[in-house]
Parts: sequence; structure tokens; C-alpha cells
Amino acid sequence: MNVGFRGIWQDSDLDLTCVIPNVAVAAALEIFAEKRQVVLSTLEAAGIEVFQEIWTARVPVVKMKFAGFLEVDLTFQNNAALVNTELLKAYSNMCPQLRELGIAVKRWAKAAGVCGAPQGHLSSYSFTLMAIYFMQTCHGLPCLPTDAFSEDGPAPNVRNWRWESPLPVPALLMQFCLFYHHEFQWGTEVVSPRMGCRMTIREQCFSWLETWGESRLHIEDPFILERNLNCVLGSWQEGRLREVLQESALAMISGKLPRCLDSTANAEDTASTETPASGVADKTPALSSDAEDLQKPPVKDSPGAAASPGSPARTSRAPEPSEVPVTVLRLQEPREDEKENEEKEMKRMIELLSNRVLCL
Repeated sequence: MNVGFRGIWQDSDLDLTCVIPNVAVAAALEIFAEKRQVVLSTLEAAGIEVFQEIWTARVPVVKMKFAGFLEVDLTFQNNAALVNTELLKAYSNMCPQLRELGIAVKRWAKAAGVCGAPQGHLSSYSFTLMAIYFMQTCHGLPCLPTDAFSEDGPAPNVRNWRWESPLPVPALLMQFCLFYHHEFQWGTEVVSPRMGCRMTIREQCFSWLETWGESRLHIEDPFILERNLNCVLGSWQEGRLREVLQESALAMISGKLPRCLDSTANAEDTASTETPASGVADKTPALSSDAEDLQKPPVKDSPGAAASPGSPARTSRAPEPSEVPVTVLRLQEPREDEKENEEKEMKRMIELLSNRVLCL
């Protein structure tokens, strides 16, 4: 295998879904279950290592490894993932800086150890939604109507939308950290690219959203409105995320790279960045950083949380399975020379911007 190819894709992952068109979900899943052995034999014959199968989940998943290092999650009849993919693809096409910011945010989060649902952190999908919401509320990124999207793609009226930010990606990354550290109303505000403006969880448009305790970070799924993506986030991990946002914001304001992105920084004791020895803080970890809800986590009780008038009664059930965006805004790990050049360029841009007042 080409060494350069491995360098680019190492530590990346890939989400795939297998869909039988025009067949009801229940019927399609029965077909896949019957063809289980054929599917596995075909994958193994192609040299793909299958290391976990979960056929009893609402969205069955086969976890695999390609070429010995690229992790792949293959789901079945995961139709909603296709719609999410189309939405993120449209945002990526509309604004090149947003796509680059999404990659930068994911690289930052993974380097800081705050990304990955198996460890009780947010998934990369959640960080992508956070980047979109930040660009909408702080820089005027247009809000794409979610009802204009289907499995077949966006409607013609939104297909050619274009928008650009005047700021470079390093400045946007700095502002992203500043916004979620300083401006964002943690515990009451909802990250909602569907609405595209700053609103609290008490608004009627969020009456379906599972709160899981109002003091938590709230991230609404754009299509499954009752699904709060904080369902995989442990309390310790949430506190660590807020610490990393503060540390990174202060570093970049001072003209420095966040320590997690600075390869020249001296190694520190990493005990404070690891999950406590007792395991994931408050809940069972999900399957992967991008397929976080294919197994339902335990229900988190929310004492005193009452349904809004006119809204459906909330039951103590786990969130619906993840509708995972497929191969959109994926972080591709760069080769060492590319990584060094990117770090130098980011540091140069931060130094140029450190003496400017960057308005949120």
C-alpha cells in the first residue's frame, strides 16, 4: 500500500449505509438479517476485517477495518443519514470556509481528546453542527431550510446558494472557541442549525427536544427534532470540553496555537484529559464517534422537567438511533510535512490577528 495514502487516512473513519430503495425499513432489515452470512462472506473475501456485528440494534451496524487501519461503520436502511448528508454537503458547497472550519474544529477536538462518543464525548457530527450554528449566529451564514432536503438531495431552490466569509479559517477557529466559551448561553441556548438564530430551550419550537436536564449543552438534530445530541455526553466530559474551549481561546488570543495543535509543545501529564478510571462518567458509551446512537444509551432522568403546554408528553425512553451523516466534512489526517506546514500557517495567521479586536 502507498505510504502517502496511509498517512492521509490514518486515524480517519468512514460511515456507509446500505439501502434497499422503496422498501419499508422493517422489511428491509429482515432481508438484511437473512442475508447476513452472504454480507459477511463478501466483506471478508474483499480483505475487510469484520470485528463487531450488532444486528439487533434498531439500525444494525457492522464495524469493520479496511487495509488494517481505516475503520468503517456499515449500517443498514439508515435512510435519515442520507438526508443529513445532503444537508451538510449543501452547507459545505455553499461556503468553502465552513467546510475548512469543520475540518479544523474536528482536528482540534480530536487532538484535545474531547471528540468520540465511545469515550462519552460529543461525536464529530455534533461538532460540525456547532460550527454551522456558530457561522449562522456570528457571521450571517444563511440558514438552509431543512424541509428542502430529501434522500435524493436538495430542492432546486437551495441547490445553488453561495456565501463566503471574509475571515480566514484560523480566525474563525479562534472565534469558534471564544463563542462557545464566552458568549454561548450554556444550559439554556440550543445549538440549532435548523433555526439558525440564538434561542433558548424554552421556545415553543424546541418543545419536542429531550432536555436531559436543562443545565447541559443542548444540540438539536436538524431532522429528528426530539433528539438532543447531548445524549452521549458525560458530565465529566462536558466539563472537560468547556475547559479546552477556554484554554484554546486564551492561547489563540495571545497569538499562540492551542497546545493540543502545537506539535512542538512539551508533553504534559495527560491524566487530566483522560476519562476517569471508573469508565465513561454517566452513561454507556456508544458505538463510534460518528455513529453514536446505534445502541441506545441508558435513559437520563430529568426530575422536574415538564412538557410545554400543547407539546407531547415526554417519556423516559432513550433517544432514537443516530442518523449519521455519511462521508461529509470528514477530517483527513495530513502527512507529517503537510501537518507541519498547516501548523506554521495557522500560527502565522493567529499572530497577525492577535492584536485585532475580532467581533463575535
